[in-house]
Amino acid sequence: MDPDEPDILGTPGYDFRAHQLWRWTDSPCDAAIRAALDTGLTSARLSLDDFYVLITFARRCTLAAARTADPSHVRYAYAALATLDLKRVDWRDGTWAANLVTWAAQRLGLDAPALAAAAAEHASPETGEVLVRSTTQHVDISADWGYLPWQTPGGLVLLSTEHEPYSPDADLAAVGIAMAVELENAGYLVGEVTVGSDLPAVWVDDREKLTKKLAGCAYLRGEQSGVDDGVLVFFAEARGPSRARAIVAAAGAYEHALAFAEGKIATILIAQPGHALPLIHFEPALRRALESA
Repeated sequence: MDPDEPDILGTPGYDFRAHQLWRWTDSPCDAAIRAALDTGLTSARLSLDDFYVLITFARRCTLAAARTADPSHVRYAYAALATLDLKRVDWRDGTWAANLVTWAAQRLGLDAPALAAAAAEHASPETGEVLVRSTTQHVDISADWGYLPWQTPGGLVLLSTEHEPYSPDADLAAVGIAMAVELENAGYLVGEVTVGSDLPAVWVDDREKLTKKLAGCAYLRGEQSGVDDGVLVFFAEARGPSRARAIVAAAGAYEHALAFAEGKIATILIAQPGHALPLIHFEPALRRALESA
């Protein structure tokens, strides 16, 4: 944001953690944006950065609505998206956000077409059309938009999915979330927690046969200050303990891998080239995460 420009939204934006939907984290930005929407916003007064802050707000409202069943979150989300100028913002980002909001509205049993139409009255024709179009059919948030709603002890969250087969006996989603918390507590930044992911053969000595017919795989990435000093973590449930051990043995061929098997679950942590912390440091955290299975 240009320091010489007025802060129309009353906030400089969300921090990294607030963007992620695999767990809820409170942010003072939410209240500031609701207050700005209550006083009225027009796209002409907003910067490109402002638009993307509002898209993040709408995504957060989606999760908040699904977690609390409070319809006001849906109304604020549609209102935020109504301010978008799709000539300045990638229309795909607006469409994606609108469909997430409509999913939340449908989940709560709200009249999504009426809510979207009310917001569209204050939008440009292009933006209004995106809002209204998002309500014309049932929104499948997983198949169409890559998110899997998942109930945790702390409430509903949205996990990423890559649509690979996913029917493990173990709760790999819980394991992935637990490991994400472990990494965050250690100072790493964790973006998506993904279930229904694949296990790329490159991490198992290119032995593609080992990565076929997994019962399921969860994946996450933790980063520190840059893209070359992070860690990748896979929790893959194989068809049996012997296949899990074979996966781990193949992963051990990679110089920067820590891998071990517990029953049918093969756990693999890959360090990026710039990562300096000894891999053995992560084993206690990985084993604690596996206790969530």
